[in-house]
Amino acid sequence: MWGGASAPQPGFRPAEAGQRGRSPAPPRRTLILLSTALAIASASAATLSNGQITAEFDGAGLASLTDTATRATYHFPKHGFALTLGDERFDSAALSAPAQTTAPDRVTYAYSAGPYKLTLTYELRPGWRFLSKRLSIVSAPTGKFRIGEIAVFRDAIAEPVRDAYVLSRGRKDLGTGDYGAFLRFDAARGLLVTAQNPFLAFSRQGGEFSLGYQPDMEWDIAWGPFEADRGLLAPYALSGRTEPDRMLPEWRLGPIDATPGMDEAEVAAFTSLVRAFLLYKPGKPLNLMVGWCVNDYQIDIATPEGRAEYKRIFDMASTLGAEDVLFAPANSAIARREDSRDDWGWEYLLWLGLGQKIRRDEWNPATGEIPPALREMLDDAAAKNLKLLAYVYPVMGFTQNKEWLLGARGARANLGVHSFQDWLIAALEGFLKHTGIAGYSFDHTFLGYEGTSKYAQWWGWRRVMESLRRDVPDIAIDGRQAYQLYGPWSWLAGSYPHPTGTDEQPESFVSFPDLKLDRVSADRERYTAYRYRNYEFAPSEIVPGFITHQTGRNDDFGRMPEARTRTGQTLLPFRQRDWDYLGWRYSLLSSIAVAGWNNVLDMIPARDPEEFKNFSQADRQWFRRWLEWTAANKEYLRHTRTILGQPAIGKVDGTASIIGDRGYLFLFNPNGRRLDASFHLDAGIAKTFPDLVRHPTIAGRMCRAQNTDVSIHTGKVRPQTLCFCPINQVRHLVKCDN
Repeated sequence: MWGGASAPQPGFRPAEAGQRGRSPAPPRRTLILLSTALAIASASAATLSNGQITAEFDGAGLASLTDTATRATYHFPKHGFALTLGDERFDSAALSAPAQTTAPDRVTYAYSAGPYKLTLTYELRPGWRFLSKRLSIVSAPTGKFRIGEIAVFRDAIAEPVRDAYVLSRGRKDLGTGDYGAFLRFDAARGLLVTAQNPFLAFSRQGGEFSLGYQPDMEWDIAWGPFEADRGLLAPYALSGRTEPDRMLPEWRLGPIDATPGMDEAEVAAFTSLVRAFLLYKPGKPLNLMVGWCVNDYQIDIATPEGRAEYKRIFDMASTLGAEDVLFAPANSAIARREDSRDDWGWEYLLWLGLGQKIRRDEWNPATGEIPPALREMLDDAAAKNLKLLAYVYPVMGFTQNKEWLLGARGARANLGVHSFQDWLIAALEGFLKHTGIAGYSFDHTFLGYEGTSKYAQWWGWRRVMESLRRDVPDIAIDGRQAYQLYGPWSWLAGSYPHPTGTDEQPESFVSFPDLKLDRVSADRERYTAYRYRNYEFAPSEIVPGFITHQTGRNDDFGRMPEARTRTGQTLLPFRQRDWDYLGWRYSLLSSIAVAGWNNVLDMIPARDPEEFKNFSQADRQWFRRWLEWTAANKEYLRHTRTILGQPAIGKVDGTASIIGDRGYLFLFNPNGRRLDASFHLDAGIAKTFPDLVRHPTIAGRMCRAQNTDVSIHTGKVRPQTLCFCPINQVRHLVKCDN
C-alpha cells in the first residue's frame, strides 16, 4: 500500500515511475530518492479505529472507511475542502502540503491559506459508527473578515453508487436547503453524507460528490477560532423497509404516498448522529405544565383574585405530577398590553412580566428588584415543589445597543450580531440565577431579518441556546416559533421542538373530525411526533408530548374578548371551565406513547373553582401514576418507534417501546368506526424476540407463526380509543379489545 491507502495515491502512476527509472541518473541516487518517498508516505499514513468503524488516512485526508457490521469498505481516491475568506477562495487541492498530527481519536492537518491558518480534523470517538470531519480557522489578520462559502466535502468514492437519496428540506422563506444525502450501494449498503446545519447544498456526479453551505457571515479572530459545522460520514445496512417519500397531508382523505423514500435504517442512522451530539441529556422525563394553554394571560397577578386563581393552577399542576410551569400571566402593576412592541401584542407577559422594562433597559435581569406580586408567586410555586419557566422573545428591540437593531426597520434585534448574542446569553443566565426559575420558553424567534445572513442568525441563535445548556446543564428549554422549522441540528440544546408544529391553539391547525378537543389535540400531536421522528430524525429524548389541549381564545366571532379598564387594555377571562372529561385519558396516553420523555401538560381543571373541586381524587391519582410510569419505564421509552405508519383517517396507528423481548405497544384508532390492526413482531418493531417461535400462542384474537415472524390480528379496535399492550416475554401480550 502507498501512504496507508488501499490503492495508489492520486497522481502516482507506476508507468511514469518506470520511465524515470530508465533515465541516465545513477542507480544509487534513484534508490535514495525512492527510499525518501517511502519514508514520507509512511509518516503520513494514519489509522483510527473504535471497533465499529476503521478510517485510514493519507497525507491530506481520508483514504478509506470500513464498517465492521457490514464489512464494507469505502475508498476515497479524492478528498478535499474549499472555503472563501474575504474575497479569496482557497481550495485544499491548491494549498501547500499540510502538517499532520495524530492522536488516539483524531487526525489533524494544518494548512496555510494566505494570511490564514486552517486545521482540518477527522475525529472518531468510542461508540461512534460515523466519522467526523471539521474545518477550523485558527489564525487570521486582526479585525473582521467575511466567511463566504464552506465546502465540507469535495470528495470521490471509488465504489459504484447505485443511487442517492437527497434530503431536500429547503424553504425559500427561511433560506434553508438540504440536510445531506444517503448514498446507496449494492449488497444493501449505504453511506450517509451530512453536515450539522440545515443550509446545505448536495451535488453528485457519478462517484464524485460535494456538500457545502454559505455562511456569509463576519468573524473576528479575537472571538476565538471559527469552527465550521461538522461534516459526518455514517455507513449503514439497508433494511428493505421504507417510509413513504412524503407524509399524507394532515387529515386529508386519500392513500398514503406509495413513492418510496428513506429506508428505516437510514432514518435510524441519521437519528443516531443527532443523539450522539445532544447537549440535552436528561436523567428522567420532563414534566412541564404550560400555563399558556389554560390561557393564563387572562389572569392578572397584580390582584389578589388573580394570584388566588393562579395558585389553584400551581396546586393542580403539582398534584398531577408537574415539576415546572411555563408562567405568563399579566401583571398590570408593571406592564400593560398596549405598551407591547412585538408583532402579537404579548410583550407584557415576557420575562415573568418584566419584558418591557428589560427591553427599555429599565430593569437589570441579574440584579433588579423583584416586584412583590411576582415574588409571592415564585415563593408559592417553590412551596409546591414547582419551578417556573419564563416566556422570552429573543429578537425584541432591546435598547441597550442600537447596533443590534437590524430587523423590521430598526425595531428588532438581529441574532446574527455577535455582541447581541453575548448580551443575551448573560441576560438569560443572570435572570435565571436571580429569580430561581427553571428555564425558558423561546418564541417569536425570527431569523430572516436584514443586516446579516439567515445562516448567521441561525448560527447565533444556536450559539445562545448551546451556551445556556453548557453553563446550566439542567435548564428547561421549551421550543416554540420558529424553533421547529430548522431541523434536528437546531435542537441539540433544547428540551424539545414545538409540540404541535405550529401554534397550539385550536384555531391554528387543521382538526381531525371529532367532537372532543382533547382527542383532536392528541391526534394532532401524534401526527407531529411522527414527522419529527421519521422525517426530522428527532431522538426519543427530545420528541415533544402534549397532554390535553390549549383552550381556544377566540369567541364565536373570532375575537379575543377584551375591554378597556383602569389598568389598560385587558383580555377578559374566557372559557375558564374547559376540562375535557371524556377525552383527557386518550390524550394523556397518546402523549406518553409517542413522547414519554417530555410530558407537556396543558389544559388542567384548575382555573374554574368547581372544576378544580370536582376533579376526583381517583382521576388525579390515575393521571399522576401514568407520569410516574414514564419515569419507571424511561429506558423502554427511549427505544420508542412508530408502527403501522402515520396517523391518518381510515387507519390505526401506534408505537412500540421494546428492549429485547420485553416492552410495550400502544395502538390508536382516531376514527369514528371500528378498524382492524395487523402487524408483525419482527425487526420492524424490535430487534429480537427469541421466544416468539417457541411460544406462538398469544392472547390475541388470532396469532400464527411464519418462520421468525408472528402476525397478530387485534380484531376490531374501538373508535377513538387506544389499547395498551405490555409484553413480558411475549406471553403477556393482551388483547386490544380488553
